[in-house]
Amino acid sequence: MSHDLLTADARTLFRRLAVMADRFTLADAHAVAGAGSEMETMAALEQLVDQGLVRMFPETSWSEGSRFFALLHIVREFALEVLESSGEKKATARAHAVRYSAVAHDLERKLLLDDTGVWVEQAASIQADLRAAFWHWLGSDDRAAAWRLIADQRGYWAHAGKLSEAFKWMDAAGVHPARETPDLSDMDMGRTCTAAGLAVALSGDYAPGSALLEKAVTFLEGLGDGPELSRALNYLGLTQLSQGKPEAKATLMRAVEVASNAGVDLDACMSLSFLCEACIVAGDIAGAEAVLERARPIAERHRAGSGEAMYLQEVGNLRMSQGRPEEALAHFEASARLYDAAHMIPLSGWSWWGIGYACFQLRRKERCIAGFTTCLDRARRTSDSAMACAAVLSFALLANDRGDHQLAAKLLGSAEAIAASIGYAFWSVDSLMHKDLKSRLLSAIGAEQLKEALRTSEQLSMEEAIDLILRMAEPSPTAG
Repeated sequence: MSHDLLTADARTLFRRLAVMADRFTLADAHAVAGAGSEMETMAALEQLVDQGLVRMFPETSWSEGSRFFALLHIVREFALEVLESSGEKKATARAHAVRYSAVAHDLERKLLLDDTGVWVEQAASIQADLRAAFWHWLGSDDRAAAWRLIADQRGYWAHAGKLSEAFKWMDAAGVHPARETPDLSDMDMGRTCTAAGLAVALSGDYAPGSALLEKAVTFLEGLGDGPELSRALNYLGLTQLSQGKPEAKATLMRAVEVASNAGVDLDACMSLSFLCEACIVAGDIAGAEAVLERARPIAERHRAGSGEAMYLQEVGNLRMSQGRPEEALAHFEASARLYDAAHMIPLSGWSWWGIGYACFQLRRKERCIAGFTTCLDRARRTSDSAMACAAVLSFALLANDRGDHQLAAKLLGSAEAIAASIGYAFWSVDSLMHKDLKSRLLSAIGAEQLKEALRTSEQLSMEEAIDLILRMAEPSPTAG
């Protein structure tokens, strides 16, 4: 076997690389498996490539000039056996967990400060290694390190909508408002509670989500105005908005202030976006316009990123509330393109929902169905219950439009029941759709029939409603 032809340094590197779950850079290999200088690690790595034990890959858009390598799967099991017999497995696994925890921390900072989405690709590429690091910390009874790693996954989970993965980690590490916490600094506690609270709230479980986010604010307030406090306040304000709580506006105004004091553009833009939504729901159109005017310079500084996308999305929401769907559509389509390019799946789903609703108003049926169906796809991929409610509402609107008022009432009743079960208040442009649909149904079948239809119609679960509307979205077979 070519392993027998390796130098001692190359054999050492080979067996230690067995802990790598996916592709790695020279820096990763040196930190986890190197035994000498980085130059010596490079020489050993080149031997492994020459002997066909490691594969080399080209640079990527985010690799900053670094090449990537991977141990061939066909020899990995052998490398693990050699590592086990060497007695180095435990130490190498710890070195791997330390290295990838540090990489995750650095990536979290980049994800939150660079909104173009380039770092989402890198975060996605190391998820297998981060899982290995997480389970190593739990297996080593180091819950504190596991909690810190959860905090550093927040940006990726929120961007990519990986809520099911977040819940697995949180359950395993015992991240819950009522559970005993490990010995962590206030900063680490605040960051972990923010990550967990955001994931729980996005899934539609608002009460524990709010509790975790309030806990995060408590931990972070004593550290002064900074990015972490502004993010916790942002997410808390969003959760309060989703529940229809009147204190949401004050929370978001404070988030804007903290983000501005900390000089964090994107956090301020996010706060202003949510604040604009609060004004729209309250019917304060002048207030919404003023908020957007304040957000405009931030959007201009972050062209082709999430800062501009958030601004465009809110302009679209405001124009829809003003009965100007053509203008709204242009803004929703622009924001969807930017969100999709930045791999921001959850926010992209709401832009696609806006595209669907604007096209419904404009009688552009095919584009309308494409918008609503894409929104539903995003909701299913991200486990976003609020988005799924909006999607169910959308297809109720379509059913009513084609004259199937009983189905429309059935889906409306299901959407309302699902929203009530998770404590969700239709609070954005979906509240306008909710009112619009009820008004159309009242005109079509009258108040008594609508009341009776809502009372007697079978209430569908989320899964049943989604299955039904997927069948609705299928193209009709052509006549033969």
